[in-house]
Amino acid sequence: MTAAIGDLGGNYSKSDFVAMAVTILATVAHGVKLGVISGVGFSIFLRFFRTSKQHFAIVGQVPSTENFRDIKHHEMQVSPEIFSLHIDESLYSPNARFLEDTNGSTIGNPPIFDGDCS
Repeated sequence: MTAAIGDLGGNYSKSDFVAMAVTILATVAHGVKLGVISGVGFSIFLRFFRTSKQHFAIVGQVPSTENFRDIKHHEMQVSPEIFSLHIDESLYSPNARFLEDTNGSTIGNPPIFDGDCS
């Protein structure tokens, strides 16, 4: 079923498809009111789930520029004295604990910068 969705072209979110499927199935099985309530509830759950564990990157400076990029994907200049962490989402209550734990573990065990950014 998901292969047919991927063949439509474009970039579709599988989790949004699941939320839509839950809404349709609940509507067919239990009526419009419970279908809409379950769809909205599942969408809110997915939003909290996605943002509670967000992406972050350790960044370094692009040589001879003022730009910074993720050290996992690019060859960067890094300094052992300066640690730069880029967080992709806004800080709010559901993801605050994750960010606190991530910062503590990353700063407590910084990666070894030996010039190899792979």
